[in-house]
Amino acid sequence: QLLAIGFLARDVDERSFTTGPALRRLAIDTLNHGVVRGLRHEVLSALVRQVGETCNLTTLDGAQVLYLDRVEAQWPLRLTLDVGSHVPLHCTASGKLFLSQMPAKARDAFIGGLPLERMTPNTITSADA
Repeated sequence: QLLAIGFLARDVDERSFTTGPALRRLAIDTLNHGVVRGLRHEVLSALVRQVGETCNLTTLDGAQVLYLDRVEAQWPLRLTLDVGSHVPLHCTASGKLFLSQMPAKARDAFIGGLPLERMTPNTITSADA
């Protein structure tokens, strides 16, 4: 039943399970409502005022970065990413931070399974880089 309603999904090996899309949506909705979201958002706002740059709260979601909260800096040109947006791990600051904190062996195996598509002229597309 949990598979049918999207709370669970089959993992790659088909013998185990992983978080399904409905459970992810529920988790995001839970994180983005209530008092905790307001407190978290105020911390991000204060940080943006201090550093003058856009600040994000993200998490690793499979091989992608999931944006949980975001406060934009007041720049005339900006890239808008809504809460709940997913972006490739290899071409974001948050994604590179997540990769840098993994044990080397796990990171190498993880990167080996990524498509590493070029998103900009500066996107790193080599596993060695």
